Amino acid sequence: MIGGDFIFAEGLPQTGEKEEEGCVLAIIDCTRRGVPDTFISLIASFGLKKIIRSEGWRDPALILNRLTFWIRTALQQDSGDMFSDDGLNVAICFVSGQGADHDRDGQQTKLTFAGARLPLYCAYNGEITVIRGDRQSIGYKLSDLNSKFTNHR
Repeated sequence: MIGGDFIFAEGLPQTGEKEEEGCVLAIIDCTRRGVPDTFISLIASFGLKKIIRSEGWRDPALILNRLTFWIRTALQQDSGDMFSDDGLNVAICFVSGQGADHDRDGQQTKLTFAGARLPLYCAYNGEITVIRGDRQSIGYKLSDLNSKFTNHR
């Protein structure tokens, strides 16, 4: 069986006074099945690595904005006459700090979430909270290259 859904995790060191140490976590749901799904997941994985490692993005909403552009141009879906119309849904978080509630310096651990049609489920003190992602996917021809995703803290 061939599929393309995957989990992405990338630890990031502190790179200056404003860039916190943390981790980017993402769940990617490719919306097609089979070989096209696998191909999209390879492009998305490479794109996430480039956006986070090489370009230095840590902000989940900005990563999703950049990934939309990356997928559309990699698949050449940025012109109206292309036959393919593939994309994916993504939930992405940046977690800063260490430990359950506080890092080693006593700073509170922070989580920032942005979603492209995927929610975040938070369980805390026996309660579950659902934080909805934006109602747009990534990569499709109809995905607006100028749209902005929303961060939730």
